Amino acid sequence: MAKHSKSERESEWFQYGTDKEYQAFCRTLPCAITGKTNRIVYAHYRTAQNSGTAFKPPFSGIPLEYHEHLRQHQIGQFAFLPKERWEMLCRKYLEMWKNSVLKNKR
Repeated sequence: MAKHSKSERESEWFQYGTDKEYQAFCRTLPCAITGKTNRIVYAHYRTAQNSGTAFKPPFSGIPLEYHEHLRQHQIGQFAFLPKERWEMLCRKYLEMWKNSVLKNKR
């Protein structure tokens, strides 16, 4: 059985699957910024509550094209997108994943 972090298990999203499954789902989608479909990576979103050296919070990211993801790291996540936009996009993709999981369980 796979080990899951405490923060992953305590997430409301854990009932739909693992963070690894959510990240894989995001990588199948177009870039949240450009809509491009090539070289999609999972870009983590961190806040003061879920940050730390090398800590990547579960269920907290969006699909980005590789070059957009590099730009996010180069200029900083809040220069890249405002906090409100990050949070809206994270919620949007989590809801899409949840709906996909529930649809596939039928």
